[in-house]
Amino acid sequence: MQDYTPLPKRVKLSILLKCLASFLLILLFMACNKDEEEEVIPVPVEEPIPCSALETFRDQTSTLGNNDILVKSVETLDGTFFLEFENGDTWSLDAACVNGWTLDSLSWSMEINYEDAQNQTLGFIGTVSADYVLNPSGFAPLSAEVSISAPVTGRVKIRVVGQNGPESDLEKTFSSNAESHTVPVHGLYADYSNQVELSWLSASGTVRATTRITIPTEPLNEDLPEITINTRDFSTMQEGWTIVSSLAIFNPNVPYIFDPFGDIRWYLDYNESTLLDNLYYDVGIERLANGNFYFGDLASSQIYEIDLFGRILNQWEMPGYGFHHHVQEKPDGNFLVTVNKYGSTHLNGSYTVEDHIIEIDRITGAIVMEWDLRELLDEYRIALIDMLDEQYIDWVHCNAVLYDPSDQTIIVSGRTQGVFKLNYDHELVWILGPHDGWGQNRLGQNLDNFLLEAVDPTGNPYSPSVQQGVQNTADFEWNWYQHAPKLMPNGNLILFDNGQFRNFDFSDFSGYSRAVEYRIDAGNKQVEQVWTFGKEEGAQLFSEIISDVDYDVATNNVIISAGFGVRNDQNEIGARVLELDYSTETISFDAFIRSYGLAMHRSQRLTIYPE
Repeated sequence: MQDYTPLPKRVKLSILLKCLASFLLILLFMACNKDEEEEVIPVPVEEPIPCSALETFRDQTSTLGNNDILVKSVETLDGTFFLEFENGDTWSLDAACVNGWTLDSLSWSMEINYEDAQNQTLGFIGTVSADYVLNPSGFAPLSAEVSISAPVTGRVKIRVVGQNGPESDLEKTFSSNAESHTVPVHGLYADYSNQVELSWLSASGTVRATTRITIPTEPLNEDLPEITINTRDFSTMQEGWTIVSSLAIFNPNVPYIFDPFGDIRWYLDYNESTLLDNLYYDVGIERLANGNFYFGDLASSQIYEIDLFGRILNQWEMPGYGFHHHVQEKPDGNFLVTVNKYGSTHLNGSYTVEDHIIEIDRITGAIVMEWDLRELLDEYRIALIDMLDEQYIDWVHCNAVLYDPSDQTIIVSGRTQGVFKLNYDHELVWILGPHDGWGQNRLGQNLDNFLLEAVDPTGNPYSPSVQQGVQNTADFEWNWYQHAPKLMPNGNLILFDNGQFRNFDFSDFSGYSRAVEYRIDAGNKQVEQVWTFGKEEGAQLFSEIISDVDYDVATNNVIISAGFGVRNDQNEIGARVLELDYSTETISFDAFIRSYGLAMHRSQRLTIYPE
């Protein structure tokens, strides 16, 4: 007999815990396998299933239906009954097992009657019903609302079939999943029977049913221009279509979007509006972070938020102030606005206009900040224009404002003075412009102390004649009558340099405009020109007033929009939208807009549906 030595209690406990852990792992493994088995989708066999296995056929095909996989087609061929499912699988059964079947495309179902007197109901891809209302708001003639439904939940994809192949199609997939939808359809052609393809998608994105509807439209508003595309390279262009903030001779202003083939595919006509029939938005219409459009209106001195049908969603008043030129959304949602302050007067006693900036709280509508340029700049400076004898003195003409998040400041473009940076302590930070003619502001500050000094690429200052603005170099020119300053991703400032009265030459009206990028060293009060394009284009890009420039980081492209008095090769007058590679200056898009008025203040590339 062998000796028996009892195990210590701690050893027994250790063994017991190990056994228990192993048992739990086995149970977990079995549970996981069971779950996996329940999710497995049956795989059809190659040979038709015989009638002796009819119950298996029903079980397996019902499992597909329970996994939201619908029957796509059904037929009997050469003694075999076939069911094709939308996942691509085909199940076959001896046709002798089936007495018949019925389909209901409206209810998206089918019923099979088998030889054993049993019936089976399966989901079957049927048809969708759709209807439309053209221009439901009364303001968007090339837009419609489409109602579409099916007896099963799904998502909707639309395609407006283009006249110029796939590149002119407009597609949009909507995210909501329901049995009925009302979706916006934009991008129709004017005076045309538009074909709109509607697809019903499963939750996973599989196309289940497709139908087409025809939407006829009326001719374009007669004030809209003809557009010619001279260059179009889809491989290098920025994505999207071009929205133009046109300026009409008569109100209301009419913004429009044209596609890469020059066809206008969306516009707003507020002639029948009771609020915006005198719309004058000046700089124009832009997209909010939430995807809607917004603009200020000079006639009502309010800011409006609208959808793509032109329906007003929100509006903001600014008591005591009148809107002009520009409203800009800040990152926090507030609005920066260029305004007239009612009752504002010049030191000579006359009224002043276009010399105040305000910030409006987007939520409360309260005015939370005001900048008075009469206090910060020299209201007597007349280096570019003398309006001191006017009843209403437009001495600075603020035409743009933007927020600089790098130091929580704002940058303001004053057409007849220059570009300025201001902080939230109501202080002047710097002035970008030729150095001639600056004096003191109302605070007694010598404005020469705020002027940015022009330096070459090695950091050396240019000669006094260049600083004064009476001479240019190959590497530097000042901004003249500029518009649309924007911040580049690298922090540099890009703007449209109109060039009117360049170098204080008031007799030459045959100059040139350009896009120009400046690198500003605020600490050392210096500015360097790092990139420019446009001088070589001459009259074909020269715009004395208005106009725009944008930079797209995704393509490294610059889009220049010259909006007034531009001439083409045939000496026709209008506007031009030019897109080129920042590095190579290769042109990828070139459009000419025939218009003898103020063709456009700004343009922008965007997708018609917000991302």
